[in-house]
Amino acid sequence: MIGTRIGQYEILSILGSGGVGDVYRAVDTKLNRPVALKFLADDLADAAARRRFQREAQLASSLNHPHILTVHDVGEFEGRQYLVTELVDGGTLEDWLAADARTWRQIVDLLVGVADALAVAHAAAILHRDIKPANILVARNGYAKLGDFGLAKLQEPHLSAADTTRTVGSRTQAGVVLGTLAYMSPEQAAGKPLDARSDIFSFGVVLYESLAGRRPFEGDSDLELLNTIIHGSPQPLTADIPFALRMVVEKALEQDPAERYQSMREMVIDLRRLARRKPEEAGAAAVGAHPRRSWSWIAAATTVALMIGAALGRWLPVQPTDAIPDDVELRRITDFPGTEEHPAISPDGKTVAFVASVNGRGQVWLRLLARGAPLQITYDDADHEHPRWAPDGSSLVYFSGAATESEPGTLWEISALGGTPRRIASSEGEGDISHDGRRIATFQTQGNRTVLAILERDGSPVQVKPLPELAEFASPRWSPDDRSIAFVGTIEIAFNRAVYVIDTEGGEARAVASAPRIQGLAWLPDNSGLVYASSVGSTASYPPIFNLRSVSKEEVPRKQGGSSRSATCRTSSRTSWRPAGCSRAASGCSRTSGGSRSMDRRPTT
Repeated sequence: MIGTRIGQYEILSILGSGGVGDVYRAVDTKLNRPVALKFLADDLADAAARRRFQREAQLASSLNHPHILTVHDVGEFEGRQYLVTELVDGGTLEDWLAADARTWRQIVDLLVGVADALAVAHAAAILHRDIKPANILVARNGYAKLGDFGLAKLQEPHLSAADTTRTVGSRTQAGVVLGTLAYMSPEQAAGKPLDARSDIFSFGVVLYESLAGRRPFEGDSDLELLNTIIHGSPQPLTADIPFALRMVVEKALEQDPAERYQSMREMVIDLRRLARRKPEEAGAAAVGAHPRRSWSWIAAATTVALMIGAALGRWLPVQPTDAIPDDVELRRITDFPGTEEHPAISPDGKTVAFVASVNGRGQVWLRLLARGAPLQITYDDADHEHPRWAPDGSSLVYFSGAATESEPGTLWEISALGGTPRRIASSEGEGDISHDGRRIATFQTQGNRTVLAILERDGSPVQVKPLPELAEFASPRWSPDDRSIAFVGTIEIAFNRAVYVIDTEGGEARAVASAPRIQGLAWLPDNSGLVYASSVGSTASYPPIFNLRSVSKEEVPRKQGGSSRSATCRTSSRTSWRPAGCSRAASGCSRTSGGSRSMDRRPTT
């Protein structure tokens, strides 16, 4: 074909070959511009293939977007269909990634335009259905174009399994067509009806592969790959990738379409927000081979420091009287002016949510414990406190105080990616989400009494539990089995507080421990007891010294009072008892319900 003239187009060289045909570099002699000619392969010259080829021309030419490959012309030469498009003087996305180590920012900047192109196609009721690196062309100036709409189809309420026949190779194979298995959504691979969320999943696969250097779903055989796509989940991206970007990818790759982004436009907004972040806010590490980093005990010790800070509302200026072991190392992870407080560890143990002041108002922030800059997720004029993670890590519940003392505060829920918060209900303080993710426990006022309210996630009431007549209540915490709720109540004696436990299926709240200035509360992960902070034994000092203490279920009495044991890090043999549920291997902490952590120590200290 080289040297052949087809109308006003003269073929100069071959650019590549694929399952659907050959692509040539040519020149438009009438307009004196370079173009690409794509010929349909001879063995794909049946009626169905011709219709798909013509549909590519019609659909692509109907979409006016700078990141969609422009179609100039379509025709037939010696019985072969051909398509004339703009010439992208680079290569595919695969070539661009292989040419150099790319930063996550470069990848987002490149692909956000492609995502926007898909959003435009979806708005025109067009599905692409074959999104993969080979169909994303990158010019030498770093500009990406989405091509090959040959498998596109106007969205219909129901697409048959025949419409989603899958290929099993890395490229579209002759005779089988309609998608490439490695980049298919679970519903496309299973032959189910499709909508725009299928393209969102495929784009998420491309974004994951670009960032990680590997595909999210792999298998030793086509059948194994198919099974992994439909039933498996990808390995998490490494900490080199900013937390917010990892959340975008994870949301795009949800198995259930209802839990993915519901539109490509939503994903574009999140990607553009990431692209606007300054390099110093998110880091700019090159994406290449990403060895998975194991967390050292130093990160665990950092979490212990955060939990103590949560109990005190500030970093302790006074150390315990007993010496801190020499092998403990603390690392500062935030450096905001003023105070950062109310930390909450995510369910996967990799991210901390906390509150820091912005223009005099407490706002909720997130930060990866391993590295990276904090990410602000609330932006308003209210003061926020006590963020608590949902069990799946996708959102947080937090409390906002009222403008006046006569008004109640409000519980809100917000995506871990930020966005518009959703109001849950009025509240007198923080809330906590049950481990099954279905209910929220908080305090509300009914008449002149405070009650423990159990709500559905949408805020509708489920159950109301009467409480003792105390001055104030704080820190509701679901037990790991969701059968009990613990909380802190202030009793009449100045500075004295008690830890209470109430069963959700009946019974009254009972005190299990009392001490001066109890702050912070968490269940042990095996449901065997509670850990809290108290200044018992240090009331003469100021600021008071807080120690972590614990009470086990075996020690929980059925009447006021109760005994507790110290769980502080000391070198004395007096503390050889180790709280149940703590890990012997870790010298820092063991995760408890809701992402909180309890103090642990090595058996020898």
